[in-house]
Amino acid sequence: MEDQGGGFLERMLQTGRAAWALGTLFVIVGLVYWFLNRDTVGWDPAGAIMLVLLGPAMGFGFWVLLRGSSEL
Repeated sequence: MEDQGGGFLERMLQTGRAAWALGTLFVIVGLVYWFLNRDTVGWDPAGAIMLVLLGPAMGFGFWVLLRGSSEL
C-alpha cells in the first residue's frame, strides 16, 4: 500500500505513530508477562510493572526524537 506520499513505515516514522506503537508494544509485553508468570515460583511483579510503565515513557521519548523537540 504505497502511494506518492511515501511508504507505510515512512509515514509512521514521520508522524510519530511508530513511537506510540513501540510504547504500546512494551505495555502489551508487560501485561502478557504479568499474566503468564503470576503465582509461579519465579514471580517478578516488578518486572511486569516496569514494562507497563516503560511503555508510555518509551513512546513519548521516541516521539520527541522522531518528531523533534522544537515542536513541543
